[in-house]
Amino acid sequence: QVYVKYSALFRITREAYPYEDTSQLLSRVISSYGANRIMWGSDFPYVVPECGYKGAKEAISHVAGKVAVSSSDLEWILGKTVSQLFQGAWVTP
Repeated sequence: QVYVKYSALFRITREAYPYEDTSQLLSRVISSYGANRIMWGSDFPYVVPECGYKGAKEAISHVAGKVAVSSSDLEWILGKTVSQLFQGAWVTP
C-alpha cells in the first residue's frame, strides 16, 4: 500500500527549470512502484516563485518525455492515481 508523491522538483534538482536531471528519478520510481502508485503534487504555494503552478505541471510532462513515459502512465501520475486512491472524495476539474 505504498504511494509516491512526485513533487517539488525545484527542491531536488541541480539544474534550472524544467529540471531535466530528475527524469531518471521518475523512471526509477515508475519501475519500482508503477505509474498507478505515483501522484504528482504541485507543491503550491511554494512553487509559485520558482516556476509557478503551470510551469510545475509542464515540467512533469517535460521530464516524463525525457524517459519515454507513456501517455497512459503520465495520465495516472497527473490525476488518475489520486482519483483512484480517494475514490470519489477527490474532485478533478
